[in-house]
Amino acid sequence: MPGKMVSRGRTDSDDPDMLTGDGTEDDPQLEGEDLINFLESKLESIEKMLVSSQADYEQMQNDCLEIQDKLNFSREKYKRAALLMTEFLEDLISSKPNILRDQSSLMVGLESQNMLLDDDID
Repeated sequence: MPGKMVSRGRTDSDDPDMLTGDGTEDDPQLEGEDLINFLESKLESIEKMLVSSQADYEQMQNDCLEIQDKLNFSREKYKRAALLMTEFLEDLISSKPNILRDQSSLMVGLESQNMLLDDDID
């Protein structure tokens, strides 16, 4: 029983999902083909979005790995710097000779060692 047109090709019949272009009920086979075409086009567009999303995801993963590598490199660099500073401070505290010791005091130390050696030779 065909019903009256409601809006945009829809009829007020027993089958509300039946689409018509001219106000008459279409052959169910044609509607099935239209539905298949519509679903195929939707599937294709979704597949394109999936490929795009996967490419974006892989790029973000690569970026993340690169950032993690940089972070680990920086962490190791600062760890080495901290160890060097710790050793340097331990040398300062223990008064071991180091690169900051005044050159004149090193020369005095060498001269006094030379005098001792000269005394031992005589």
